[in-house]
Amino acid sequence: MEKQHQIKRTLAQADSIETICKLLGNFGHSTRSAFVGEVCEQFGFVDGRGKPQAASCIKALLELERGGHFVLPTARPRVSVEGRRPRRLGQPVEAPNGVPAQAEAVQELTLYRERSRLNLLEGLEVQGQ
Repeated sequence: MEKQHQIKRTLAQADSIETICKLLGNFGHSTRSAFVGEVCEQFGFVDGRGKPQAASCIKALLELERGGHFVLPTARPRVSVEGRRPRRLGQPVEAPNGVPAQAEAVQELTLYRERSRLNLLEGLEVQGQ
């Protein structure tokens, strides 16, 4: 059985704090998330699937920062969906062609599962008109 890391306990050790301070000094990434990934890699904090344990790591790092051990890179402000302005087209959308006025009138509608949203919209077909 693999050793389970106790992230908070590991990072709170004096030698770990020293390592984190060195990483901060050599840090060339632009985001806090990238730094947390670097810390996870340095200390081997990965889950059973080999993915970095970023949430637990950032929680422990933030607690250590509040304790005055170091200063983490600033976090980017989150932009909520409501805070985004809608994109506008340069021209009006053309009137629909061959689309019934009522949804009940649509017949033989075929949906195709595609990877991108754009392809999904292009894959919709109204047939039987």
